[in-house]
Amino acid sequence: MKASSRIILVLAALFVLCASAWSILHLGASGQGAPGANNIGMKRFVTADSAKSFGKASFEDVDGGALSFDGFGGQVVLVNLWARWCAPCKEEMPTLANLQSLQGGEDFQVVTVAVEDVEVHKLVEALAELGASNLPAYRDLDASLAYEFGIIGMPTSVLLDRGGLEIGRISGPAKWDSDAALRLIEDARTGVLGGSS
Repeated sequence: MKASSRIILVLAALFVLCASAWSILHLGASGQGAPGANNIGMKRFVTADSAKSFGKASFEDVDGGALSFDGFGGQVVLVNLWARWCAPCKEEMPTLANLQSLQGGEDFQVVTVAVEDVEVHKLVEALAELGASNLPAYRDLDASLAYEFGIIGMPTSVLLDRGGLEIGRISGPAKWDSDAALRLIEDARTGVLGGSS
């Protein structure tokens, strides 16, 4: 199978999973009404079973240059894999922007990576429209980062410790500026979760 066909299949599967997640979250499993607040809380955060390193995992910056998580200088990083066509991704984006405003700095960063072949200016515009212009417009043009992370739907957020090791993840949207999320990030920053500070 050609690489371009594989990419199309991966993106199509991610689209279906994203749409399914949105339907479940907004219609409930029975299709009757919105879910409770806990469905978008941190209760779905799954701690990693093993310390898999993603330090070398690569993606593109706005100039097309290759970046890796090793380049974040020993920071705790929340990686959010999303796409402009993904409704739950867009719904959670303002909370990620708030998290970056509240916690971002020398030891923590929110890193948003769009898993789609999109021009940079369109990605920057989308982030601005979502109230998230303080978040980076990074891209995973060929879905290789999504594949390496083993995501099964979008959005997926993966919390990495200072050494690029996975602490845990949430599949589906979350309220990243909630008290529970802020405590989770603080625990990662202080070394209570993941590697040492």
